[in-house]
Amino acid sequence: MKRSYWLGLVVPIFLLLVSSAAGQVRRSGPISVQEALAEKASRSPAEQKISSMVLQAVDALRQAETLRGGSAVFKNVSSDLLRVDQLGRLHLYLYLYPEYDPDHLRSFLNVQGCAVEILERRFHIVQLWVPFEKVEEVAGLDVVRLIGPAERPITQTGSKLSEGDAVMRADVSRMLFAVDGSGIKVGVISDDVDSLGVAIAAGDLPPGVQVITTDLLSNQQNEGTAMLEIIHDLAPGAGLAFSTASPTSLAFIQSVRDLAFPGIGNCDIIVDDIIYLSEPVWEDGPLATVVDSVVTFGSVAYFSSAGNQAEVTYVENFASGGPQLGLTDVHLYGFNDPGMLVSL
Repeated sequence: MKRSYWLGLVVPIFLLLVSSAAGQVRRSGPISVQEALAEKASRSPAEQKISSMVLQAVDALRQAETLRGGSAVFKNVSSDLLRVDQLGRLHLYLYLYPEYDPDHLRSFLNVQGCAVEILERRFHIVQLWVPFEKVEEVAGLDVVRLIGPAERPITQTGSKLSEGDAVMRADVSRMLFAVDGSGIKVGVISDDVDSLGVAIAAGDLPPGVQVITTDLLSNQQNEGTAMLEIIHDLAPGAGLAFSTASPTSLAFIQSVRDLAFPGIGNCDIIVDDIIYLSEPVWEDGPLATVVDSVVTFGSVAYFSSAGNQAEVTYVENFASGGPQLGLTDVHLYGFNDPGMLVSL
């Protein structure tokens, strides 16, 4: 089951490449795929395991410590895609080789000042906070395959209030078939439900909504509340449960399991409005694999938003690149580079 509905587009790569610990100055700005591969080949073996975004952040944190005294500006390096805390720790995923047990890493990581949050054994991923000065040392471990940012969720939100009850004729269906969702429990995965109490007090949601997990760092995130309200409008008799997709994709995986598990959420239906930018386009990744398992073995009906990007996409006039790659004519996306080398 594919959760991702993105169309694969070949687009220019814009990499911000940073200086290494040895002081080598890396190019910044747009570069071709060939130049990016050449730059990566010049890195140390440990650096080659680390994403460019993480290397950039490590360099910025190193400069902040050297030039400005450090902790006061560490958090300025943080972004929507890569969290950095006031101690200069980065929120990362360690992707491990499958033959290794992640539990064996705990003592080493603790000694390095890392804070392990989640050990995802099925998919061989460790979610943790790593001091910036220890990132390369951790990458040097034989057990570590790759290091990248802990995957942050993106909600598929729109700018208009829903009128789905009438549009889908759910109001007519309730009357004609005398159904209101009673006996069914619906689980919601989204950012958070910070205004849940307000919605219940206003009568927009019933008392007794089960909240399994929330994002402790959220600040007035309420897409989950909105989704619960829509479901309650359509099926006012249905039981409701919520579990957050934040702060990372591993939290999403756990929320799917918790909502489906009979001893926790025991939901008949699960819905989400979340994407993660690293979800594979051409094959099932960890998120889709977990969804498949609860559908197949838990008899859960699962529905995910198909996308809400509107005009946020690549739109450009065709730029002929002539015969390339065995094709009659190809589009030039930029830098006179008609194709991209992708390793699967």
